[in-house]
Amino acid sequence: MAGKRDYYEVLGVSRDAAESEIKKAYRKLALQYHPDRNPGNAEAEEKFKEASEAFQVLSDADKRQIYDVRGFDGLEGSGYHGVGDIDDIATHLGNIFSEFFGFGFSGFGGAPRRGRTSSPPGARSRPSEIPTQGRSVQKVVDLTLAEAAFGTKREIEFRVPVGCARCGGSGCEPGTSTQSCPACQGRGEVTRTQGVFMLRTTCPHCQGQGRFNANPCKDCGGQGKVLTSRTVVVSLPAGIDNGQSIRIPNQGEDGSFGGPPGHLFVEVRVTPDQRFERRDFDLYTVASISYPIAALGGPIRVAGLEGDVEVHVRAGSQYDSIVTVRGQGIPRLDGSGRGDLHVVLRIVVPTHVNRNQKKLLQQLLELDQG
Repeated sequence: MAGKRDYYEVLGVSRDAAESEIKKAYRKLALQYHPDRNPGNAEAEEKFKEASEAFQVLSDADKRQIYDVRGFDGLEGSGYHGVGDIDDIATHLGNIFSEFFGFGFSGFGGAPRRGRTSSPPGARSRPSEIPTQGRSVQKVVDLTLAEAAFGTKREIEFRVPVGCARCGGSGCEPGTSTQSCPACQGRGEVTRTQGVFMLRTTCPHCQGQGRFNANPCKDCGGQGKVLTSRTVVVSLPAGIDNGQSIRIPNQGEDGSFGGPPGHLFVEVRVTPDQRFERRDFDLYTVASISYPIAALGGPIRVAGLEGDVEVHVRAGSQYDSIVTVRGQGIPRLDGSGRGDLHVVLRIVVPTHVNRNQKKLLQQLLELDQG
């Protein structure tokens, strides 16, 4: 299925679009590119088929989940290879066209294609037990700057659907199983005739699954999963930054019908620190110094992540000069040392001076003036 456009992009909807939004978007495109409205227009036919394929996947909960998790490759692995010709679209979406346009659809011009008959019982089945990966879970943890810098552990509690122990995930009472739907003989669709049109619609008895559960499990109500509390201890590495996530494999929702479980994604949210500004693995802080220190230079102490750090101010430092202390920043994620601490100097002018200070400043002023 290489070269295909993203189905959500084709329909112009977001990835969390509701079923009603998807149907509305498809109706608009189907009306625009319907073959009856664009006779002989090959480009319109391709756009019509592209939109129909996108709708066929995104309007089906199972196909949509497979596509969301594993994309086109997942759909191919589940046996779905897209729509074929116009007849194929008519076969699968005839009831939708009846709803949209008020009549069935069997090809160009609304005329029925010859030689098409309903499939005999059992000729076409719709698999309902495709191995599907479970959905992933996302949690957010709040860290201080120091915790993000040096790493920490967090106990994450959440609720997630897991396979039902009573039925083993089948959804059926122990000792029973799903049965082929008698209404559609396991095809998942029923055929009806409307005038000269022959329409296939989703079987209302089994909801298109081809099978139904006559003995749903008492614990999970036939869902195959139960909501369970889970606690996971997560190690957050030194150097992790705000907005970054780590993946804990196989700690999400259990898969269905033998599919793999989803994952747990833990996103980090770092609480702002009033003392420091983080830029990648470097830290910036502000230090207030007196005029004599700025003029003559000398040592000062500033706050670091692990306590006070001594910084040497160069003689003649100006306002907003920066002094860099190597290796006093954030540890790098790859373990290759630490960033630096940059100290921005701010010269403070006193608002009040005593008699001796005033006398000294006056002498200094006279010297400056020659």
